[in-house]
Amino acid sequence: MLQLGRAHFGLEQFSEAERALNEAVELDPENAELYLMLGHVYYAERRETKTIDALDQALALNPSSIAILALRIHAFSRARRYATVMRDCDALMALKPKEATYYNLVGTKYQDIGRFEKARDYYHEALRRDPQELGAASNILTGMHYDPAVSAREIYDAALNWRRRFPVAAQAPSPIDKQPARRLRVGMLSAGFHSHPVGLMILPAVLNVKRRNLEFYYYSLDPKEDFVTKQLQRTASEWRMLEKQSLDELDATIRKDQLDILIDMAGHNEGNRLTVIARKPAPLIVKWVGGLINTTGLGAFDYLLTDRVETPPGVDDWYVENLVRLPDDYVCYSIPPDVPAVVFPEVNDLPAQRNGYVTFGCLNNPTKINLELLAQWASIMQSVPGSHLLLKGGQYEDEGFCRRIRDRLAEFGIAPERVELEGSTKHKEFMRTYWRIDIALDPWPYSGGLTTCEALVMGVPVLTRPGPTFAGRHAATHVTNAGYPEWVCESWESLQRRVLELVSDLDELARIRRRMRDQVMASPLCDGKRFAENLDAALRAIWQRYCEDKAPAALNFTAQGECQFAGDTAPVVLRHPVPYITPRVLAERRFNWQLPAKLVVIDSSAKLLRDDGIEELLKLDAFGIVAFDPGGLLKRPERFSESADVQLVPHALLGDGQPATLYACLDPALSSTLKPLPAEELPPGQRQGVQVLAKMPISTVALNSVAGLESLDWLILDHLSDASAILEHGDQALKDSLLIQARIAFQRTHERQPTLAELQRWVTRRGFRFYRFNDMAHDTHLPARDDLVNPQRSELVSADVLFLPNQARMATLSEAQRLKLAFLLHTVFNVKDLTYTLLAEVDGNRAEDYLLAQGMVKEPDVNMRVEGVADADADDPGEFVFD
Repeated sequence: MLQLGRAHFGLEQFSEAERALNEAVELDPENAELYLMLGHVYYAERRETKTIDALDQALALNPSSIAILALRIHAFSRARRYATVMRDCDALMALKPKEATYYNLVGTKYQDIGRFEKARDYYHEALRRDPQELGAASNILTGMHYDPAVSAREIYDAALNWRRRFPVAAQAPSPIDKQPARRLRVGMLSAGFHSHPVGLMILPAVLNVKRRNLEFYYYSLDPKEDFVTKQLQRTASEWRMLEKQSLDELDATIRKDQLDILIDMAGHNEGNRLTVIARKPAPLIVKWVGGLINTTGLGAFDYLLTDRVETPPGVDDWYVENLVRLPDDYVCYSIPPDVPAVVFPEVNDLPAQRNGYVTFGCLNNPTKINLELLAQWASIMQSVPGSHLLLKGGQYEDEGFCRRIRDRLAEFGIAPERVELEGSTKHKEFMRTYWRIDIALDPWPYSGGLTTCEALVMGVPVLTRPGPTFAGRHAATHVTNAGYPEWVCESWESLQRRVLELVSDLDELARIRRRMRDQVMASPLCDGKRFAENLDAALRAIWQRYCEDKAPAALNFTAQGECQFAGDTAPVVLRHPVPYITPRVLAERRFNWQLPAKLVVIDSSAKLLRDDGIEELLKLDAFGIVAFDPGGLLKRPERFSESADVQLVPHALLGDGQPATLYACLDPALSSTLKPLPAEELPPGQRQGVQVLAKMPISTVALNSVAGLESLDWLILDHLSDASAILEHGDQALKDSLLIQARIAFQRTHERQPTLAELQRWVTRRGFRFYRFNDMAHDTHLPARDDLVNPQRSELVSADVLFLPNQARMATLSEAQRLKLAFLLHTVFNVKDLTYTLLAEVDGNRAEDYLLAQGMVKEPDVNMRVEGVADADADDPGEFVFD
């Protein structure tokens, strides 16, 4: 019966195997082998309790069985019971097994709990017993990236040592057709073609690649399938499940498919096929996401896909591969189409405003948490009194592991009640954990990749200090390409300063949180079409070089988006099956705003300068800003001291031009020339903040008397401005204005705060109309409780109100004014429908180019001849030309 059970198990007939083995147990209840085999069956079915029960019985019958202890180590690891895992590891090593694989197994468990040096000792022992133990050699290299005590040089040497230990003669095939402009066969090898960093990071690209240029052959090493798998399969010319193929069979399969380029997405991860890669089963071998933590050390790799943040200038010598630096991120992240909505819950309000303390969080693999990192995080927590740290992951289900974390933090004065450690959960619950985190701290020296992207789409800032290798710079490239380069800190001191800046203004942090998902999803990090075009170009460029019989070389993208190899004097002229200039790209290149002049902006409270996107806005060279900041709310005002486009007025504010009194409040954000209401009339959370500390005289400036103000395109008023006085004494300045933006507080905190009705009456008399609300903030009436699931926030607390010229005035706008308003709505408010209408009233062809460039209409599937586009490269897409 034991043999029958094994046979059914080998055929993955688990129910039949279980039935046969249970019958055998009834006949022979003292047979440990039967319980061991049952353990294998239950483990394969992921029946945790049954697995452990069977293995407990097996061990009781035969405590000296190496096989039983080994499976128990796997089973209890999956159950996150690390105290038992380590006891079984000790018991296994006490038996002194001969096989190298057991020493490698024990090494992985020590690595899981952060005992990196001891893990390496076991890996080396595995290699001493079997010099061909591939897993141990790869684990040495991978594990070194987690250890802050290991240098980049040591890691590089270990990568080269892997190649020396496993020499394989490369026998690259010749392509069936060495034609540079034909459709390319691209193979991808991975065990991650599902909801895994590989699947999620390549999906936006492969969904958007032009099928006429590239066809994909997927070689899957894992049978797991989900909604990501199904979408990847839609893009496949061939989908091959090769998990059980031998190395020779896999090599033969790939060669039979006659690929042009093979992309490895496993690296040195468990189950990799690097010895097949080393044989060079395709003319060109490329390393991309998936075990991409550094150089692979294998000479068979021709190229490695990266970017300028992951591999800054000067690191090329640390890679055996030639670096292809893509112009944005080296991967593309996006919430996949058809993903269950519950997996990505809505962004909630800032937890600190509810809790009364800041919560830092890190939801990365706990293996990335080390003692040196905890010391730095403790220092950050000490600088933010009362702050909490929330860590989540499988290892935190083990009390011994948790004790080690708490003890280390306690060494630096962090009380246990400030540390929240939680075990793993399903992904939808995992994502909801971000509802309780204000700021995410990236691990070091091994950074967070997919976890960083998930934090960003949940509105949580990620602060990172880059590590010394590719693995240490994942978060740096993701937050940079998402539009937040200021969150990349080159030292612990600068990271702590950045933390203090963020927590010093919780209202601003809450505003960042509300806007972040939209900004991230609109950024290059999540632009699948843009990434696909760059990937297509890079693969075409390296193929053309191969066809020219030139050795591989590093590849960069120029500022104009062209591919240029190191050592070449000119960019590559790409040759595709159809010209590379797609209708969308052509429209992007043709479209040019051609603004007649800069937009003039007056900001009553430096709101625009405090926005996290101000640097990018100023790079457009399209705005001239006069900003008032009487309360000193602007952080680092010296940033703008040399700017020709920003005039900062720190000791005055807009009003009627007469002296006024500034009520300086305990919360500087509530200081105003409007008198605060009595505390008993305010919501409980704001009563302390409006306490008046001092009354100070301050000058006011009337809009109508602002010197040198020939025109005013955009006026920004905050909810604490004396809007009535500003507007009454600004009627002449505003007569040709294009946009008035006013913040309205629907729960008043100060006397004479403007109401929506009052503003509506004034703007209606002056030729404006209500357009829409923007940046709305809501509050909940539910109590502050951790067990609430997506608590409803039903009450509108505040919002920006946008007023545009009424229909009569809109009809009289000049072409220059229409262009300005269109540009303002598109650039700042992501408004596309009205932008199109305004453009169409100026130039119908330009408006159609705008629709196509924005991806708002179906792209024509036609062949665009490059030589027919004489001025396609005259200007960069979106360049601003002032007449």
